[in-house]
Amino acid sequence: MKDLMEPVGDWVVESLIQGAWMREYHEWEKATKRYFEGQHQRNGSSQSKLVGSHLDKVRSQLILFGAVVSDTVIDTLDAQRRLINSAKHDEEYFATEQEYRTLVKAIANFWNELDRQEKFTPPAPTHLRPT
Repeated sequence: MKDLMEPVGDWVVESLIQGAWMREYHEWEKATKRYFEGQHQRNGSSQSKLVGSHLDKVRSQLILFGAVVSDTVIDTLDAQRRLINSAKHDEEYFATEQEYRTLVKAIANFWNELDRQEKFTPPAPTHLRPT
């Protein structure tokens, strides 16, 4: 029985890594969409329809808001996006633990770099706002 369980254990670990890797990226995509929608709302600007990959859209939004995230981080996220898209269509491709860790690190670096550039300007008191 033990001989039968070892391959199952490997399969389970492989499946968990694959699922976590894909989910992590897609959660980042959803978070960036919400983040930039919120920035537009706070700034009273409308968000135009952008074309291209999600990373192309993120790059455009960063430029629009005058924010910079290092090319290393953006390029890593884009490479991971391409791998994930390949994995969705190629049932033989499985993420490695290192690919998962690379993605998690790039996502953390993305938010950390962005966070250092944010400036909060509270709204003017109502009695000081122009009418």
